[in-house]
Amino acid sequence: MKLSKNDEEFILNISRILDVKQVTGAISTNDISPEEVRRLLANPSPDLAMVGSYILSLMPDEGVANAVKKDAASARNYVRFLIAEKSSPQAENIAKEDSSKYPFLLNHFKELSSRLMPLGYKAAKAATKQEMTIIIHGTWAATSTWWQEGGDFWNYINGITGNVYGGKDAFSWSGANKHKDRVKAAHNLVDWIKTHPCTHLDIIAHSHGGNVSLLATRLGLKIRKLITLGTPVRLEYLPDLRNIELLYNVFSTRDLVQTPAGTFPNRRAEGRTFGDGVSVINLRAEDDGHGGQPGHSELHAPDTWKASGLNTLL
Repeated sequence: MKLSKNDEEFILNISRILDVKQVTGAISTNDISPEEVRRLLANPSPDLAMVGSYILSLMPDEGVANAVKKDAASARNYVRFLIAEKSSPQAENIAKEDSSKYPFLLNHFKELSSRLMPLGYKAAKAATKQEMTIIIHGTWAATSTWWQEGGDFWNYINGITGNVYGGKDAFSWSGANKHKDRVKAAHNLVDWIKTHPCTHLDIIAHSHGGNVSLLATRLGLKIRKLITLGTPVRLEYLPDLRNIELLYNVFSTRDLVQTPAGTFPNRRAEGRTFGDGVSVINLRAEDDGHGGQPGHSELHAPDTWKASGLNTLL
């Protein structure tokens, strides 16, 4: 992931503020201005836009909403944020209110909404599979296509394992940036596995999807192989390693989302790695396939997996 010098300096300053605020656990518009949030949301880099969404989720609504709707790029990301973090009706209202200014916004809302998997499924119990791999998305990615059947990452992993679960009842969660939502998702994951049983379960989880998986192990979910990608390592999500045969924790030092934004305000150590052990292996992804180090979103890119040799983990 390559950034301009101005963006490098900007995100470094934001990171310093988040580091300082780890102590108080709160951020206000006095710390980071609405204009700075808008600048992040409007950035063409997915990682910087996601940092903007993280900050947005930690700040009061007053004064921020109007600022982030000042340009098309930040308004688009604001709608995506609202679908997961607040509610689809609120996102739809925003899209309608600003449709005259940004004609594409309502269609953008409809497209994102159509990608949402149903939550809280009451599916009939399926026949037990021998081996099954599931991909779990992270924060605000419920509407993304990469993890869904037919998406680039789903196709890549399934092309190797041949056993990635797909379909309209694939596991998904809200993606909201709140502890309670990750706890709820962990319970839902355990329930989902009960209706989709298998002899050996492998999970590939991106960002806070990894923390959903780790929480599920504390609820008794047994995982043969868990591969976490850029998962923020936080104190409240430490796993029950008795229920994980092998944990590969993949990280990149170029990941601007994992920490300090993703670990705020309960970071464990440096926020990127677990303690190495017999069943826990930390792996640094160093090549995005395009001459640089991978950012947060690029950790689920097939090019990164090929260039960094992550396919050998499967």
